[in-house]
Amino acid sequence: MTIDEKTTYTATSLPGAQPRETREEAEADEARGVELAEYLAVLPTLTEEQWARGAVWVEARGAAWVEAWDAARDAARVEARVEAWDAARVEVRDTARDTAWDTARDTARVEAWDAAWRAGAAWDAAWDAACAIIARDLITPVQFDTLTAPMRAAGVNFDALANHEDGSK
Repeated sequence: MTIDEKTTYTATSLPGAQPRETREEAEADEARGVELAEYLAVLPTLTEEQWARGAVWVEARGAAWVEAWDAARDAARVEARVEAWDAARVEVRDTARDTAWDTARDTARVEAWDAAWRAGAAWDAAWDAACAIIARDLITPVQFDTLTAPMRAAGVNFDALANHEDGSK
């Protein structure tokens, strides 16, 4: 009988880290885990003004996306609504009250969506930065900078969080 023995390495500071075949891969995971822990420790120290700066950056970056999303959502709603209303209007006349109700409901939905989007922007920025730290070896430096830019705008210094794979602090 032949027994194949295989050693794997696992980082302990990165939650959910997968076993790696090489020590270098595990050390990179470990470094990201330390950096992630330091980043998460910085978040509670941010002021409301810093969170607001991060949210403003995200909102500015996401304005085009929101506009495109709203247009696509509105187009899909209109198409679905037209089909449903056409079938219903075969039997029921469209009244002024129905039109007013639809307009008010659609306006309230859009306003609620936009308010929820703005409120979640700062936490989305924090989440994007945390994901960038975890995936740092899988993305380019430009992608890392893009994902962390809102939190950099909020005052987080990612270069000072932890040792990086290249040995720099």
